[in-house]
Amino acid sequence: MTVLDQTKTLAESALQMLYAAKEGGGNPKAQHTHDAITEAAQLMKEAVDDIMVTLNEAASEVGLVGGMVDAIAEAMSKLDEGTPPEPKGTFVDYQTTVVKYSKAIAVTAQEMMTKSVTNPEELGGLASQMTSDYGHLALQGQMAAATAEPEEVSRHLLLF
Repeated sequence: MTVLDQTKTLAESALQMLYAAKEGGGNPKAQHTHDAITEAAQLMKEAVDDIMVTLNEAASEVGLVGGMVDAIAEAMSKLDEGTPPEPKGTFVDYQTTVVKYSKAIAVTAQEMMTKSVTNPEELGGLASQMTSDYGHLALQGQMAAATAEPEEVSRHLLLF
């Protein structure tokens, strides 16, 4: 999908969000519109995420990695910010996801080592994927720390 297609999708989702919000009109009693607004917001978020991935990949392919380094630094700093609002899962759920993203980062790092010799033009996309995975890992680690039972375990998770 090209940037133009993704931009069109983003504009369409923004329009859908606008219509849903207009129908709700800021009325908390209009319960029937809340689901439509939530769905429209989720679609718009996904459209923004898709276009950001595409733009990050394009930037990394031409050698612009500053944004990726900044994104990783920002994810690391979020670990020190404290508890995120309202964790929705259990410690085990977040721990499982942390392990999943850790493995994905390790696999991507190995692929980057291989591609650096065989196919260097693919490094940009892999670097973008690693940046995204690291952001998810940091968030899930923060959530795991927030849901850990003993406070000492929570502190150890944040130091990791």
